[in-house]
Amino acid sequence: MDIYKKEFDKLCPQYNKNFYLSSTLVIIFIILILVSLTNLEKSKCECANIPEKRFLKEWFIIALIIWVLLILFFMIGSEPCYMRFISSNGLYIFVIIFSLLNYIMLFRLLLYLRILRRGCECGYGNMEKFLFWYLVIVFSFIALMILLGLIMLLVTIFKFK
Repeated sequence: MDIYKKEFDKLCPQYNKNFYLSSTLVIIFIILILVSLTNLEKSKCECANIPEKRFLKEWFIIALIIWVLLILFFMIGSEPCYMRFISSNGLYIFVIIFSLLNYIMLFRLLLYLRILRRGCECGYGNMEKFLFWYLVIVFSFIALMILLGLIMLLVTIFKFK
């Protein structure tokens, strides 16, 4: 057993630990979203039932199932390393599609929470405030990274032209 652990640590010193930590945080965040959406459904708040809410809860239930299955695969599976597993083409395409859909649904959640924030006092509690500002920070960071990437691309193009 110690030989396997030494080989495993040589192959993947940090990847699995980081994957488990980030997956656990994602699962906790999805659970917070589901709790918030379920509480909004249970409340008799009419202004919270708007078309922007459609399919949000269902998507995050599916996302939670996918994340739990993925982390269970790595806990039970015999793959020695997350990076080796993620390099398979089929899973890589699935992860890209799943990530894009997840960003779209998170943006839809942000728009829904923004609408609640502006016009629905009975549906905008502390949990929704936390989710709203967390998503604002995350999407601001993503936009900043995209902008910096484009600036670096333009500088590289003009520098070597």
